[in-house]
Amino acid sequence: MVKQKKPNLVLLDLGLPKVDGFEVLRRMREDAETKNIPVIIFSVMGEPKDIKKALEMGANDYTVKGFYTPRQILSKVKSLLTQADMKKSVKAYKLLVKPGREDAAKLQDEIGLTNGYECPECKVELTLEMFPDYVREGGHWFSSRLICPKCGKVV
Repeated sequence: MVKQKKPNLVLLDLGLPKVDGFEVLRRMREDAETKNIPVIIFSVMGEPKDIKKALEMGANDYTVKGFYTPRQILSKVKSLLTQADMKKSVKAYKLLVKPGREDAAKLQDEIGLTNGYECPECKVELTLEMFPDYVREGGHWFSSRLICPKCGKVV
């Protein structure tokens, strides 16, 4: 349905009858047509492990049913839609991290990359992806993550 309708945002419950929400999120993030659609998990499952898993899989936000007012949920939706509109005008940047640089070794130690800057599964050199962070005020701020260009795994 997401591929057909191409919504601006998805509110996704994890407890779906046929395919669980984690599987839906995985499929969305693997598909080029749906991978950039913002997703807010909206579920009764509020365990830290579920929240961590969903965010690591690419959910933009996680909302436990009953813990937020309708106004707070609406605020999250508006914020993500605004961010999505702004992202269309400012591009993300992808850079290779060169192991020979002094700061690259420090970063590698701090985040625990034992095999250098390569995907632990694919053995492909990781890319540093920088994308606009619209939550911060004033100027151009970016969030970043190391990602495998082959399998899409965030390290």
